[in-house]
Amino acid sequence: MSSELLEAAHILPDGHPLGEPVIPNSLALCKLHHAAFDRYLIGVTPDLEVTVRLDVLEEIDGPMLLHGLQGFQGRRIHVPRADHLKPNRDFLAERYALFRRASCAACIPSGTYPFRHVDTKSPRCVE
Repeated sequence: MSSELLEAAHILPDGHPLGEPVIPNSLALCKLHHAAFDRYLIGVTPDLEVTVRLDVLEEIDGPMLLHGLQGFQGRRIHVPRADHLKPNRDFLAERYALFRRASCAACIPSGTYPFRHVDTKSPRCVE
């Protein structure tokens, strides 16, 4: 049953030149973590470590946030043993750079989400 709750999350989005729907460009995530990854609430380093955006880590909102997102800070994700089934680390590095840019203080005006302020074709903060 656990596989029924997993989704393939693109590391590099569809609009990216390398954002193809292929195994090296994907992570198997549950719906919650897929949505959080797509919205830059969490990032995954090339070393497969989860980073939760600082404002999300600092928010106090009950057990769902605590256990559903905040509790994953610093944890490593599990990937298949076979190399051809593992996520591409260069893709993860590029995506993590987008996450870092989306997490910068200049990109988080009060009440907005940072992914609206990220240019995924030329990753940089957009004010």
